[in-house]
Amino acid sequence: MENLSLKYQYDISKDNRLIFSSEIGECHSFVKAWLIYLTSAIGGAYSFNLKDTSNVTRSASTDMNYSMNVTQGAGTTTSGIVVGTGTNAVALDDYALQTKIAHGAGAGQLQYSACTVGAPGYTASTITETITRVFTNASGGTITIEEIGIYGMAYNGPYYCLARDLATIELLNGAQLTLNYILEVSI
Repeated sequence: MENLSLKYQYDISKDNRLIFSSEIGECHSFVKAWLIYLTSAIGGAYSFNLKDTSNVTRSASTDMNYSMNVTQGAGTTTSGIVVGTGTNAVALDDYALQTKIAHGAGAGQLQYSACTVGAPGYTASTITETITRVFTNASGGTITIEEIGIYGMAYNGPYYCLARDLATIELLNGAQLTLNYILEVSI
């Protein structure tokens, strides 16, 4: 049994009706920034150079010591769950989505709602934490999402890619995607 896992699940709705609900999928997507953040958060006192989502190399020891916030307001794509159209294989050194979809209602754009983190869920053998974001397609055409990920905001402002996955999700014009990343610790 895995002790730490990251999973994702999504629902697609249109006209206030659920039209598709995915199975829970296993992620294999934690990238380098996730481990560097975790090490820093539990007391790692060292300097490690790491690229932020803007491809700027920063010292992780000064950026990541305090927090890695994934909550974000509506319309902002710098942290939280993000989606894109890139198809490159996931690599440990990924520092951003290959081709992030912009916020908006124009061709090829999606409207990003606020990204939220729910209260932890507990059972006798697991603890889960769910990060959720809703995306609305008002672009006038179908958008095919090929990659999903999580960006976090470090203590003093830089943003880091914590996870990236490949997932093909077709979102019709007028439809909403509710995307959930589920972090689970089990015994």
